[in-house]
Amino acid sequence: MNDMNKLLVTLTAGFAAGVVAGVLFAPEMGEKTRESIKNKAADLGDEIDKQYQIEIEKLKSKVSNLTNELRTKVAESGVQETAEELKAKVAETAQELRDKVNSAPA
Repeated sequence: MNDMNKLLVTLTAGFAAGVVAGVLFAPEMGEKTRESIKNKAADLGDEIDKQYQIEIEKLKSKVSNLTNELRTKVAESGVQETAEELKAKVAETAQELRDKVNSAPA
């Protein structure tokens, strides 16, 4: 289980325990209790959203770093130049074949 899942499970369990304790021990009844539960749920939702945004930013950063690292390695390896050279050779060979087919006697 990754850290984000652990955090969400912990937050959810904490929220549930808080709600149960709040309902059991609250001197308030009815509308005030429902309002309190609603506010706690909104707070939890805000915290989960905040943590979600943090994790998304971390993920974006990791993807960006990996992309840059891959680009650097491709540039250092010369693979891109080799691919371009191969592409040019294929195009040249294809043109030579077309020319031979077009110049062949019918």
